[in-house]
Amino acid sequence: PGWPDFSSSDKEALLAPFLSCTSPGEVLALQERVDMPRLVEALDDWRAVRLGALGPPREDIARQLNEKRTSLLVKAPEAYGRLNAQVLAVFTVDSAYDDDLREILFLLAQDKRLAETLALLPAFQVALEKRGLKPTARVDRDSEFGDMGRGLVRAGRDVLSSSRIALDGQDSAFLTLRLQLPPEYQEALATAEQELVLNASADSMAVSAFDDLTFGVPLSGYGFIATTLHGGKLLWQGELEEGTREVAPALVLALVAGGKGLRYLAKGEDAAGVRLHIVSGSKAAEARLRALTETARQFNGAMSLEGLRELVREVRASREAGRFVAVGGADAALA
Repeated sequence: PGWPDFSSSDKEALLAPFLSCTSPGEVLALQERVDMPRLVEALDDWRAVRLGALGPPREDIARQLNEKRTSLLVKAPEAYGRLNAQVLAVFTVDSAYDDDLREILFLLAQDKRLAETLALLPAFQVALEKRGLKPTARVDRDSEFGDMGRGLVRAGRDVLSSSRIALDGQDSAFLTLRLQLPPEYQEALATAEQELVLNASADSMAVSAFDDLTFGVPLSGYGFIATTLHGGKLLWQGELEEGTREVAPALVLALVAGGKGLRYLAKGEDAAGVRLHIVSGSKAAEARLRALTETARQFNGAMSLEGLRELVREVRASREAGRFVAVGGADAALA
């Protein structure tokens, strides 16, 4: 009741019901009950990125989300420092579909920010390349008269933001965002910070520390489990492919499917395959983990490893595929 309250200054309250959902399918269903364009417009850039990480968006808000993702990438180095900005950039890549990422690159180039962003955030470029994209193949638009003034303003800000007081302020401003990142991202950032103390390059440390974070999803259902069972390690333990740091494809698909296994749609769920209720507590979390594990086993039994990898690539490629699997579960993924 009373949600969403667009007159409130508490923007986290606008996001809260989505954070209470227990699967990407529930996130999709909740989007149908609210004025999503208005809600996304009311969110700041970081909250919009977090919303996009919960599951595939409705198509009519996809451009809005990507504009806010792009805005975060552009503003983060100055607002939070380059190292902090790079972990946000990697999270943004990991939580978006391939068609989102292509649109983000287009928006950056259209604003003549692409080359600058890639130079400031090397980990962003590496994450994109790991997704099979070629960010350097796109070029910024031609220069316009207004770009010169923008460049002078930015140069002045760079001088001011390099002071110790400014750097401390960046870390302070970033603290809330840091605590809202999944545990693995927080740990990778801490590792990069420790290495930076040893006078290593912030860029090389970011690329090295964040290299293991591209799980090959969009993250989708990750947050529904990772924060409820002693952090993400419990979820990923024993589920990494041998010799790599990639999450096993079957578990990736189980996450995107929200733990909905084979024959799920024949079990009396509603047409969308969704129940809109808030589940909390350790027993509910354990039940969700069991559902994910069982769904992953079903995927393993249904396809070869290479087939599963190809299916992950197909689901990851577009929002439409993500929505299809989020609603239909394993049956839809294997259809």
